[in-house]
Amino acid sequence: MHKLFTSTLLLAGLSTTPLLAQMKGMHSGSMNGAMSTMWGPVVGLNFATFGGSSASGAGFSSKTGLTVGLELQRDLAQSLFLRIGALYSMRGADQTNGNASLNYIEIPAMLGYTFKMQGSRTRPYVMAGGQFGIKASCSVSGGGSSTDCNTALGTNVSSTDIGVTGGAGVMFPAGRHGHALVEARYLIGLTNLISSAGAGNDLKNKGFTVEVGYMMPFGH
Repeated sequence: MHKLFTSTLLLAGLSTTPLLAQMKGMHSGSMNGAMSTMWGPVVGLNFATFGGSSASGAGFSSKTGLTVGLELQRDLAQSLFLRIGALYSMRGADQTNGNASLNYIEIPAMLGYTFKMQGSRTRPYVMAGGQFGIKASCSVSGGGSSTDCNTALGTNVSSTDIGVTGGAGVMFPAGRHGHALVEARYLIGLTNLISSAGAGNDLKNKGFTVEVGYMMPFGH
């Protein structure tokens, strides 16, 4: 009887071992899969200008500038993710006789939602969140010369910028482990850039960004 009981336990253990291994592999894949945490370079173009009451009637138009940096994406749930980044971003606005150039180190943080398409590994997504910018430089150009913003305006331009941002994009497999992305964003600045100039001044950053990137999972 003891031998029969021992043999039965051994057979049960052997038969359940593959199932347990499979379940462990599924759990490991869902928690530590290649897409759970990704990072990589992004590059794009800003089509920036100024908003706010002080921009009305001032003749500002869109100014094209470069944005480049690194971003990290972390899955929070099956379709929900967090995207943060560190970018060098060229903003400002054009006018008929010159332009204003404001360059920032920007840190966006957005929550996103991925839409899964049946039978396809392409993943459309939407994002929304906030952005913090640290002014790297600011100048006003016109007539063949360029002047620091503080000197040209006679006041200090805000050294930081806070805004809300959102957009949409698509991610698809590219290469052995990586994923390429193409996306568009829109920024609405909340910081008054010339608040120290007195009451009634209201000038804020705004504009579209179009960018491409390549995200790679950690460990590859």
